[in-house]
Amino acid sequence: MGYGATYKLNQRILWKSFLQCTFALSFSSGGLLSGRVVSELSPLMALHHWIVALYPVVLTVRGDVAGVFTGNLTTMLNVGKVKASWRGNNVDFYSLIRVSILLAYIDASLVGLLAFFVNLIFGQVSVESMSQFMSSSLFTCVLATLISLPLNCYVAFLSFNRGLDPDVIAYPVVGILNDFLVSLCFSVSVSMILSGQILLVFIVALFLIVIPLFILITWYYRVDRFVKIYSTVVKEAVPVGFVCSFDGVINGLLLASFIENIVHHSEILMIYPVLLNAIGGVGSSFGSVATTKLALGYLDSKISSVRVMFNEFFGMLFSGIFMGLVYSVLGYGLAYLTGLTPMLLNMIILCILVMFIGSMVIMIGSYVIGINAYNMGWDPDNFVIPLETSIADLFGAMLVIFVSLVVYP
Repeated sequence: MGYGATYKLNQRILWKSFLQCTFALSFSSGGLLSGRVVSELSPLMALHHWIVALYPVVLTVRGDVAGVFTGNLTTMLNVGKVKASWRGNNVDFYSLIRVSILLAYIDASLVGLLAFFVNLIFGQVSVESMSQFMSSSLFTCVLATLISLPLNCYVAFLSFNRGLDPDVIAYPVVGILNDFLVSLCFSVSVSMILSGQILLVFIVALFLIVIPLFILITWYYRVDRFVKIYSTVVKEAVPVGFVCSFDGVINGLLLASFIENIVHHSEILMIYPVLLNAIGGVGSSFGSVATTKLALGYLDSKISSVRVMFNEFFGMLFSGIFMGLVYSVLGYGLAYLTGLTPMLLNMIILCILVMFIGSMVIMIGSYVIGINAYNMGWDPDNFVIPLETSIADLFGAMLVIFVSLVVYP
């Protein structure tokens, strides 16, 4: 084993993990903007529960699609299966892009229906809300995916070409870009629907479906049905996405149930997507490093081999705690400057506790998922980031709600 088999402190690896993870998580502070966008909807969330019920669900689709794409891309870059270039790349790269877009269609449709029926059963919405769930879900997820995939490629290529580890850098950076795009598209769809333009949203959603879907079908019969990564992602990532959607739905139910308590402190909704993205970012970085080590033979496929990654674990954990402090201070400043009345000490306690507990739990979870997927003969990149991001969203939401109820009077 290239990294040893004991709990041995290596300051170089620990410091490198801390710095790279901190650099990646620093981009999550941009999520304060998406959180601020969504916090403007907080009065509407108390009146229209379908809004708060659907928002975590579309974030889950973000984690599924971006996770599968980024996890596969960074591993293929590290093992030399694709080039760090948009042009002149091989068939695996372009098939990965097309299957990721297909995954967005499938996930958006599934989670829209699932979220509607579950919330209908629990009495959070009425039958008339089905069109709102479906149109907003398709509009948000598909449009955000079409915009974000080129950005995902750019970040992965740039980090790889600069000598950084794309496994550590890529997902935390693109995750916050995706959060902003999802939040923006979601806010636009909600505004259009509540202003009586639901037909326009539905037409745009259909337009986004018909043309790209026709292109996807054409390429499938010409090329993609013969490409292994395409069929592998469809067979493995679609079921995982459906399972992950349950976490998003439960997350939405939790928020809908406690929205009356949270809506009085809009800064909680503002910091909410940042914390969830950051927890998922720490977990995805740790999980991606583990799957790459598995692919290169540097790590035994045993749960006990986590000791090999002792330094990476604590480097990323310290990074998460530090960034929790940074998020709280930046969040306080943005909230104050934009007309809110936040409480600094409460925000600091909330962010540090959520980042400490959440990062530790999700890193362990992502490692266990990766090892088990590898031992079952599955591609860990199709499981680790989507599952750990979904778990991070659910666990993070529970942490934010629980800690905020304790910290805020």
